[in-house]
Formats: sequence, C-alpha cells, structure tokens
Amino acid sequence: MLIHLQQLPEGYSERTSQLPIDSRLLEQGVFKKDVACRARIDRIQQQIHIRLTYQAEIEFECSRCLNFFSHCISDSFYLIVKQRQSLASQEENDDDFVELYYEADAEEIDISDAVRDEIITSLPMKPLCDESCAGIDSTRFAQKNRNSGEDVDPRWDALWKLRNRSEDTNSR
Repeated sequence: MLIHLQQLPEGYSERTSQLPIDSRLLEQGVFKKDVACRARIDRIQQQIHIRLTYQAEIEFECSRCLNFFSHCISDSFYLIVKQRQSLASQEENDDDFVELYYEADAEEIDISDAVRDEIITSLPMKPLCDESCAGIDSTRFAQKNRNSGEDVDPRWDALWKLRNRSEDTNSR
C-alpha cells in the first residue's frame, strides 16, 4: 500500500486500497483475493500515525483431515512512520516506537511489507476446518481406495495382509 507524501494533507485523512499479496510468501494457504485495507492517517509535520485495518480471505488445508476450507481474517494495527533525521540527531532522539523511516526527499511510503508481516503473524500455525475436526477416517479412506478399483501401489499389499490377519485374530 503506497502513501503519497505530496498528496497527504496535514492532519487526519483516510485511504482505502486493495493490496495484492503473493501467496508464495505463505508457508501454507492461498489468498483467494487481494487484501482489503483501510488506513486512518494522522500526519503531524514529519511524523505519520497510521491505524490500518485489513481483511483477507485465505484458503487453507486442514491439518487434521486435509480438506480445503476458506478462512477470513481481519485485524488492525498501529504504525508510526517518521522522517529520517541526520545520524547525529537520530542517536539523541532514537524512538523505539517508530517502525518505519522515510527519507526527506521521498515521494511515497510503501507500507505493504508491514501489512504482510501483520497478516503472516496472525495466521494459525495449524489451520483447522473446525475445532472438533476428527481428522482423516483411515478405514473409510482405505476401503474407498480398495473398492474403487483404482490401482493401489503393490508395496501396500503386505500391510493389507497384516491388517487382515490381525483383524481375524481379534475377531476370534
């Protein structure tokens, strides 16, 4: 999301944007559409305070049952952007709350990386389609493959024999 400094008035303003984010940046999941962003901006001389709200729809694969499902995320965060001072004055006025700096001759500020970082840190580590997801039903899955007439890798035959033998001994 680009903020054009020449067009940004002193005081309060708002901007909305659709932010395309590359799904390859995610370890798992795919963005179904661009991320909707709304920025409430308060500019006070060379310091810019941004309250950014975002909303995205991501398609995940459930960690338990391996089915795909859509998950909507929305959140907001606060970002402080400040004009970079000379090195001497920067050491004296080092501000821990400032997250981005821009040069005095900059025409625009790109806050896309900050938005992407916030989205990535808000994603679940183990996405689940439902909290009560029981996972893969291995017996139904195995029988479906065996009965469907699909070619099954012959290396699995030894395991099928062991399974059938154990079922026979358990039923006695």
